[in-house]
Amino acid sequence: MRRSGFDAVCKRMVQDEGCVYVGLSAGGIVAGRHIGTAFWKGWDDPSIVGLDWTLPSNLEGLGLLPNHVVFPHHDEEKHAELVQQRSAELKDGETLLLLGDDEIHCCALPYD
Repeated sequence: MRRSGFDAVCKRMVQDEGCVYVGLSAGGIVAGRHIGTAFWKGWDDPSIVGLDWTLPSNLEGLGLLPNHVVFPHHDEEKHAELVQQRSAELKDGETLLLLGDDEIHCCALPYD
């Protein structure tokens, strides 16, 4: 998103022009403060992107939900222990937004 400039265009269109942002799965993750939850389940191989994932700048989300970190496909039975363990990685002021496959999160800007 950063390489193509999509991140800047998307943020401008949503924050300044009032466009609606809809993000499913990874699109939901990137709406938050950072994309750290993308690695929690171990579903994807992050090495194919060719980025150093230890650099915080490479984990930045769009910040449309500035104080939230999004965890999509949440299933309480499957992910309760994982979420409990990994939530300790969240920084002060970050709220974990758990979204099941049948859930949505709607908000208006500015959003805290």
